[in-house]
Amino acid sequence: MVLRDHADTFRRGRAQWYQHRLNALSMEVDACRNGLALAGEMNFRRVQVETDSQELVKLWEMGALQRSCISPII
Repeated sequence: MVLRDHADTFRRGRAQWYQHRLNALSMEVDACRNGLALAGEMNFRRVQVETDSQELVKLWEMGALQRSCISPII
């Protein structure tokens, strides 16, 4: 994950290995969650999440209406 500030300046990055995940979607949602946690640790108050997973974006937009394996994380 990469955190950038409002001027697009690199602020912090982190890599993490996810050994026991069901699929790529589960790994992607974990990476987004951990990125948001890192942003919180750095006291970022406004956060924009970027992902290349169209499936994750659609499920996120559906919110409580979706019943996927990642719904507890979202």
